[in-house]
Amino acid sequence: ALGDYSVDNRGDVGSWVRETAIICSGKLALLLSRKDEQDSSSDDKWFTEKNGIDLVCGLLKQCVEKIDKLKQLAGSVLAYLLYANDSDLMKRCKADIALRSKQKISKDIHY
Repeated sequence: ALGDYSVDNRGDVGSWVRETAIICSGKLALLLSRKDEQDSSSDDKWFTEKNGIDLVCGLLKQCVEKIDKLKQLAGSVLAYLLYANDSDLMKRCKADIALRSKQKISKDIHY
């Protein structure tokens, strides 16, 4: 839903979908991460590392889009998730951002 750019006679209806997806995905990530913490005996996770990567990438993409309202909302949700009082969620999101940033920087810099 973070990639919905639908347009019809009412205009950019995809922005309504993206706005709702930003809000819901942040809440859902926290709920699923807390569910995983409560059920730590199971190897099956509700909120996987791939989910964390997809969510962070989707929110970062929205942070650089044209619509200011969505930029601000995506940035707020991203900051909330990264600094939430949820250690597993923070580890998944921060580790991925740090790793990807390091890989990107090392590819761009030629000595």
